[in-house]
Amino acid sequence: MEYQYNIAGHLCRIVFCDAGNDSSLLPSFSPFVSEEEGNLLFSLSVDDAFRWPVTGEEVGQFDCGGNNFGVYRLPDGSYQFEICDDKKDLCCYL
Repeated sequence: MEYQYNIAGHLCRIVFCDAGNDSSLLPSFSPFVSEEEGNLLFSLSVDDAFRWPVTGEEVGQFDCGGNNFGVYRLPDGSYQFEICDDKKDLCCYL
């Protein structure tokens, strides 16, 4: 399922690739649902099956309220984020 939002004049799209995920994961986004045409600021895919091996140089590991954010710089200059919960279980890649 695909949803588009207009937040502060910026269009973004979130694509849920798995049947178990949908906009109910983002209830605070509901006022911003939009069918407006225009340039997207970004598109984000939510895919529970996705696994991305770390291929970049570690920038750092950052504690955020018990969760850990690992930040890596990839060879193309972009960044990869790995978010782990307080049990060190991987929750998501960005």
